[in-house]
Amino acid sequence: MRRNYWLAAVAVVAVVAWVGWMHAFGKADDAAAPAEKTSIAATAGESLTVPNGSAEELLIFIKKVRAIKSPESEDAVKPFVEKTRRPILEAANKILAGNPEGAIRVEAIHAKIEALYKLDSEADDVNAGKQLRELIDELQKDKQPELARLGGQLQLQLQIRDLEEGKGTLEDAQKLWEEVKAKLVAEPGSKQNIQLALMVAQALGSADDTKVGAQAYRDLSKILAKSDDPQIAEMVKGFEGTIRRLSLPGHPIDLKGTLVNGKPLDVAALKGKVVLVDFWATWCGPCRAELPNVKKNYEKYHDKGFEVVGISLDDDRDALEKFLADEKLPWPIVFGAEGEPHGWEQTLATYYGIGSIPTTILTNQKGEVVSLNARGEKLGELLEQLLGK
Repeated sequence: MRRNYWLAAVAVVAVVAWVGWMHAFGKADDAAAPAEKTSIAATAGESLTVPNGSAEELLIFIKKVRAIKSPESEDAVKPFVEKTRRPILEAANKILAGNPEGAIRVEAIHAKIEALYKLDSEADDVNAGKQLRELIDELQKDKQPELARLGGQLQLQLQIRDLEEGKGTLEDAQKLWEEVKAKLVAEPGSKQNIQLALMVAQALGSADDTKVGAQAYRDLSKILAKSDDPQIAEMVKGFEGTIRRLSLPGHPIDLKGTLVNGKPLDVAALKGKVVLVDFWATWCGPCRAELPNVKKNYEKYHDKGFEVVGISLDDDRDALEKFLADEKLPWPIVFGAEGEPHGWEQTLATYYGIGSIPTTILTNQKGEVVSLNARGEKLGELLEQLLGK
């Protein structure tokens, strides 16, 4: 789960209408009027039939369908996307078939892109992904300057998505960063360019070679340091921790703090052990989903020298203590002493620029960091390498 700081950072730089949805190629329009939400929600379980109306009426239909609340269950996501995004795509195509101009055409194209992206990424519709790329190629040659710019930006966004999904090579990633950096250097005040640079830096930061990500954040810090916007200045300040974390591989991590039971973390007891430093919180769904995997590996390798240190980003001590009592976690949990910052502002979290959780950092017997993303099957594989079967 991402820190609200990064969402706020996106909001700071997203000054044009399309940037807000560009980060995920369009999320549901939660700004729809309550009456509209209630009306469409009543038919959410029924077939959503595209009306035969004017472009304006079709746009209202699109807005209402977008307002349907998405399901919380992962198993329900794919059928939900199929049910809602195909009508949006059909409505957008109906509008565009009438050769509209101006704002109506722009809105219809936005809706089409959003629908195709959702169908591609969440409903596994390969044909939708193909149509999306074809549409973006066409937009880059569009006579309408706004759409041509949009096509160029979305082409970069596709490259960023591919990078986040592990597609392409390290050379591709470096080339993309240089391209985006050049745009930002040429127009350092461009909010769109800042947004794109942030996205690429974040994607590079999750790559296996963290040196590339660290360098991207250093470049970004130098460019944005010249800004007189106080919010951007605060964001740049936060990059210091991110760079520190991305520079950890091959070096020791500085651990300290007060455990939830009030005692100091015994760092000396960790010497010579393989240690998983787990930044997490009880309110974080992905963190809780990863706990069984951590427990399994703890039981399997603890006697061979594996230890876990949890760094809680909870705000509520009582909720944390209840969770620990229920789950009976056997490893130490750093929470912080009375009066110290908690939550996202927890001392170690800010020192290492933790922007999303779970963040799991693994060290070897020498205390050197060997992974910044030791989760799932990767954790077991790394432990086997370090401690044997």
